[in-house]
Amino acid sequence: NTAITIRRSSTTFSPMLPEKAFEEYAVEHFFKPMGISDYRFRTLPNGLTYPVDSLQMRSRDLLKIGLLVQNGGVWNGKRLLSAKYVAEATSPHVRKPVADRSHGYFWALPDVSVNGTPTKTIMKHGVFGQTIYVVPEYGLVVVFTAGGLDVKKEARMSPGRFG
Repeated sequence: NTAITIRRSSTTFSPMLPEKAFEEYAVEHFFKPMGISDYRFRTLPNGLTYPVDSLQMRSRDLLKIGLLVQNGGVWNGKRLLSAKYVAEATSPHVRKPVADRSHGYFWALPDVSVNGTPTKTIMKHGVFGQTIYVVPEYGLVVVFTAGGLDVKKEARMSPGRFG
């Protein structure tokens, strides 16, 4: 039995990983093989890692996540995610017409055209403007980082998000 609880933007995966915390799993299966060592997860009051947002990492490491998706789950010749999962996670499941985009599993799929031709674009957007864009057709991965937002104001708008 696998239980997933979804409340707005939060998802709890702990029942899927009963013997390890989410952070330990991510480090062992993704971060170490990809050479990602400078990161910080948000921890909930119960000590569990919050897997949905507030992960801090360097731009070069965000780029690695984009490249992993671009390459269908393969990093430096080693499969870290199944190709089937990457395809499913980056396929539209929910349409958000107001924003002109669909959503996969934790990835946005904005409506983008290049020279008038619809072009699949995969996007991961952070609260302070950090964004990963993956454009498979062009072999393109772009990362933007930003800051300067008022963290206290943002915390008031999203209680419990920052801590």
